[in-house]
Amino acid sequence: MKSGPLKRARPLGGQSGILVIVATISLILPVVGVALLGWGGYRLAVSDPVGWWLLAAGGGIIAMDIVLDVMWAHPSLGASEEPGLSRPGTDLVGRTGIVTQPIVLGRGKVRLGDTEWIAEGVDQDVGSLVRVLAVKDVVVLVERV
Repeated sequence: MKSGPLKRARPLGGQSGILVIVATISLILPVVGVALLGWGGYRLAVSDPVGWWLLAAGGGIIAMDIVLDVMWAHPSLGASEEPGLSRPGTDLVGRTGIVTQPIVLGRGKVRLGDTEWIAEGVDQDVGSLVRVLAVKDVVVLVERV
């Protein structure tokens, strides 16, 4: 049996390297924070005023970990200022298409490019030209051209 060349593991770098570093820090911070809280509590128990500083440092580290975890779990908190970014279908707004299944009682189908979409709007016959006003999930809202 012939074996091929071994694949090299790609080095940590770019975004994946940053994610590994942030994940590692996120795992270490609560341990350090709890250790400082415990040590600070002990120092206060033996009447050492340094215990207050240790409690503050431990609480701050745990708070920092919570903020990091919330930002990690909710990336939309750092969302882009670009309005159409990561919103599928927004590039369809303003395009014209052809009704392929009559829009009856406000619902039918239209062809935009090479894709058929569920459409909502005023009743239209097959072959009518329509313009996309908005996109809501997988439904395009259309008007007659």
